[in-house]
Amino acid sequence: MSFGRTNLLQAESYYRQTLQYQRKLIGPQSAEVAATLRGLSAVLCAEDKLPEAEAAQREAVAIDRRLNGAGGADLGASLGTLGLLLQREGKSSEAEAAFRQALDDLRAGAAKEPARVSSELGVVLHHLAMLRADQNALAEARSLAEEAASLYRRHPEWPPAERSHAISVLWSVLKKSHATDKKSLATLESLSRSPSEVGEEGNIPARASLLCLWKLDGNALDSVGTNNGALVGPISATAGVAGQALRFNGTNTSVQIANGPAPRNFSIAVWARFDSMTSRSTWAGLQYIVFRKNSRDANFEGFSLAKKKVEGVERLSFEMTSKDGYNSIVFSTNTVAPGVFYHLVATFDGRWARLYVNGVEHGADYHPYPADYGPRPLFFGASGELYEGRLAGTLDEISIYDGALSAQQVNALYEKAGTGR
Repeated sequence: MSFGRTNLLQAESYYRQTLQYQRKLIGPQSAEVAATLRGLSAVLCAEDKLPEAEAAQREAVAIDRRLNGAGGADLGASLGTLGLLLQREGKSSEAEAAFRQALDDLRAGAAKEPARVSSELGVVLHHLAMLRADQNALAEARSLAEEAASLYRRHPEWPPAERSHAISVLWSVLKKSHATDKKSLATLESLSRSPSEVGEEGNIPARASLLCLWKLDGNALDSVGTNNGALVGPISATAGVAGQALRFNGTNTSVQIANGPAPRNFSIAVWARFDSMTSRSTWAGLQYIVFRKNSRDANFEGFSLAKKKVEGVERLSFEMTSKDGYNSIVFSTNTVAPGVFYHLVATFDGRWARLYVNGVEHGADYHPYPADYGPRPLFFGASGELYEGRLAGTLDEISIYDGALSAQQVNALYEKAGTGR
């Protein structure tokens, strides 16, 4: 049950009155009292009354244990919720103990309620994995996260958001433990796919198809579609990789495509050259290359190819943020220099966000969330937002594909400089 902020006090009053009646009419140690205590605890937590929420949850746990003994979904779920409360209060040792007891009780009760126990088990496993990762117990954190991800893989009917979160926890643990070798990534990829997604051919992705191609030969016309762009500000034509290109002044220039494509999975390719490492920007060093806003007001990168200054070093970046605010970002490993054309390709296959520079993959981040798009235009050389980073440089041969290009296709695109295909 959820309540708006204005109704929280009423909800708390309702639960407290219900408790009084239940304790008198049914008895203080009843299942009904335990359920009401869990509801009261949730409301108190929403009101940031954490000590009171903890007390209510502990009482619910004690009643569940007295009624059902060890094992069972109710007791395991109550202990898991208690662990989350303790973690929020900064009581990491007590939270760990609650999570471990929850795992013991859930596993002991698996034979009674296998479906519900499995669901609660997955939640507790990935929260304990996060806690152990924060404590730098990375080997155990990885084991717990892999077990959680494996559970979610076997149950594709469970909420996709929970499954995605469990996989994200595993990816975070792998990155923190520097276990991003091919074997570890293969394990992550395997666990991220439900059995229904893997066919006899191993779920080979469909070939990416070209949606748009802006040659930028002094204009922003789409050579293969109808997504023509408008030049804003004093953009000038200049020599590009093949033919002409568009030069942006770093102050008040951009290209806007009102009805830009919004593919579920995609690849973006562009040639970019920077005249200067600085421009008119909200953040020092930030220059947007290709940008599409999502449906959010903050963390608004539906997708973004940009140059950013990271700890004093100029890097290229590819960034995405889901509608719920889950952010992924990949940085290039090279240092960006002015006056040099770079070939950038960003790909997203529904799970992995990858960045390639000059035909070579520079990094990947796990992003198991759908691409999110808002109504704003597609921009070249700017974001069109208050948080801005104008491009001081040249863009050429921008293309967007429906689907993720393979590493071999990206390299071939780089080798065919000037075709945009």
